[in-house]
Amino acid sequence: MFIWALGGLTGCIDGDELDFPEDRTDEIVKTLDVFTLLNYYSVNDRPNACFSIVFPFELAYNTGIIISIEDLAGLNEVIENQSNAFYVEGVILPVLVNKNGTLTSIETEAELNELMKSCEVPQLVDYLSDFKSQCFELVFPITLVNHQDTIMVNNNDVYHDLKGSLGGDFAPEFIFPIELEVFESDEVIEVNNYYQLLQTLNSCEPCPEGTININPEYDSRYTFKAVYDRIDAPITYKWYINEDFIREASTTKEDSLVLELPEGEFEICLQSFTSDCKAGSFSCRLLKVERPCPILFFEKEQRSTNPLIYDFFADFALQNEISYGWVVYKNNEFLFYEEEFPGAGDGKFTFEFTSGSYKVCLEKENVNQNCQLAQYCTEIIIE
Repeated sequence: MFIWALGGLTGCIDGDELDFPEDRTDEIVKTLDVFTLLNYYSVNDRPNACFSIVFPFELAYNTGIIISIEDLAGLNEVIENQSNAFYVEGVILPVLVNKNGTLTSIETEAELNELMKSCEVPQLVDYLSDFKSQCFELVFPITLVNHQDTIMVNNNDVYHDLKGSLGGDFAPEFIFPIELEVFESDEVIEVNNYYQLLQTLNSCEPCPEGTININPEYDSRYTFKAVYDRIDAPITYKWYINEDFIREASTTKEDSLVLELPEGEFEICLQSFTSDCKAGSFSCRLLKVERPCPILFFEKEQRSTNPLIYDFFADFALQNEISYGWVVYKNNEFLFYEEEFPGAGDGKFTFEFTSGSYKVCLEKENVNQNCQLAQYCTEIIIE
């Protein structure tokens, strides 16, 4: 194993600086933060902008070998050449870091943990938060150590109750081995260390992140459409409104949800699934449904061949989407009504007058409780 390590880590790492564990084993700080920090570097193209490590510093393998890292290229080699049998699990403190332009010496495990939290480097609890990858689940029972308290967890509900009750104090460490049920392969695998656990998480395809397009129509109707940036495999999804299930659909065919909604506030949610995402990911939007009064308008033309005949032409934004009526009043008394239906009429009204005082109106009634009547009128006087 030692010879293999030397062969795989050449160029950026000085082989003469390898030490044997019996010489310095008491200096090795074995901490979960080392696993999550190296995992962070392995899955991100750029180093953390909040801090950078000042080289050289020393890391320790699970075999007890200590190695000096001279530069970023060397660190990348270490990360890439790990395996389930040969991985980094410790660090030699202190480590010097440059945080926002200030040099800081990390002397203890607690200081390393605080650095990672302040710079938002994901920790194990973040990776496992509601199993965001959702391609596996823990096989219970499991044993956790949380701030030196050993806890037996018998099922998933207990795990989430514990997480909820501890809040920010939830910092679980597993007692290995543990077992994972992998959804896609429908198998149970044994995991013996954090490196293997994080590798399993990294191999999971992330859940699809859907967005919701909302197209408001008139007369209380709304069209909802699920949109995905990438569709590498079929995605099924479910619609919910105010936590009530509406229906299920799939990206294998064009599909939109059309609903008529009353006035009020609604939470529209989309739950998306793939074969590697059994629990589904949620995306939601808030929708406030209001019925403003439509702004009505029309043009009028008097016929030259017969001045008693007028043509009226509807001219407003929603004229092909809502029903409305042409209303004629004479001497302020109702005289005539003609209704236009959405998309069925021509938006034109013709009327032949006799002598008198008239008012011709476009009207839309009972849009909502604050809009009992939308109206636009013009006066016509015939001698």
